[in-house]
Amino acid sequence: MFNRQKIRSFEDKIGIWFSMFFCKLASLFVNKDRLLIKGFYKNTKQVVKKYNLNQIQIYPQIHANLALPKTYDYIHEEFSHTEVIFPEETVVQISAARVYGWEGLLVLPDNMGVLDVNIMGNAYKSLKKIGKVAAPFYLEGNSVFLCTNWSNFYYHWIIDLLPKLHLLQKSGLQVNHYIVNGIMHDFQRQALDLAGIPKDKIIETEKFLNIKCENLIVPSQPGYMGFCPKWACDYLKELLAGDIADSSPINIYISRSKASQRKILNEDEVFEFLSEKNFHRVYLEELLLKDQIKLFKNARMIIAPHGSGLTNIVFSNSGTKLVEIFSPTYMEPCYWRLANALELDYSYILGRENVENHNIIVDIEKLKNILEK
Repeated sequence: MFNRQKIRSFEDKIGIWFSMFFCKLASLFVNKDRLLIKGFYKNTKQVVKKYNLNQIQIYPQIHANLALPKTYDYIHEEFSHTEVIFPEETVVQISAARVYGWEGLLVLPDNMGVLDVNIMGNAYKSLKKIGKVAAPFYLEGNSVFLCTNWSNFYYHWIIDLLPKLHLLQKSGLQVNHYIVNGIMHDFQRQALDLAGIPKDKIIETEKFLNIKCENLIVPSQPGYMGFCPKWACDYLKELLAGDIADSSPINIYISRSKASQRKILNEDEVFEFLSEKNFHRVYLEELLLKDQIKLFKNARMIIAPHGSGLTNIVFSNSGTKLVEIFSPTYMEPCYWRLANALELDYSYILGRENVENHNIIVDIEKLKNILEK
């Protein structure tokens, strides 16, 4: 089986290399005034050093060790990397930087991008940005750059975007505007409301957005994509679940029967067994964000096929038992990593293979054994 992390890394490197090559080639034939972006710095450190920018360190490098998951299946290679070194977390201030387009492409005053800000190879989208762009709208005061990749997915909005507010808070800098990716879903607006960000201070990216910021505040990516540090988990729990009262603990099964993929094909059989264990079946798409937070905060046991709804384990208490169900054709360890940071009791089982849409048939005996483990 292919290692998805390696495939992603390869795609990102190709995307970054092609972007840099294309920008250099285009600069030979296109007037530089018609190039939105002419190249990329490898990382923020390089920019800070070159332009002597104000950089505030919030957290140093953090070393962490992950506990292997419990399972009656084999330990998949995706779960074998148990040592993590989280990068230092910083906040940088940049004068006269621009934010462009739907992706929220950060453009420095010298028309250069920064690869660790527009992470995961999203820089390749700059290829479409050649031609005369509209004059930028000037934004006075302090603006914080909160844009992140794949922001329309629940996991990335909650885990990758919101913890940047903590870095901002720790920096002590005051903010007049919050620049976020264009809002496509109710949960995005609900999360910003729960975080206490005033609606009149939010600026959403859009297709032809071109704003020039008097002072742009750029928090670093919290951890790595798919690797969330403990400080971010603690912040999210306090920010979004701190005011939610405890109630009687419950056991929950998260259904994906309304999803397009990774569904449990024998869900009725699975839930017939789980109902005997006092589990409640939950359809998260029917709940408001605050109700999802309350549900997971008071969960004692959680069983679910892999999906974005498991992002909500960030609100669960340490020691909560989590059983994640995978298709053998799709393994993604992000919730195992998250469960480690949260000190949850994590297990997984593999369903029987169903290639179409990574759907799953659960072996009830496996499920029974893992619950008793």
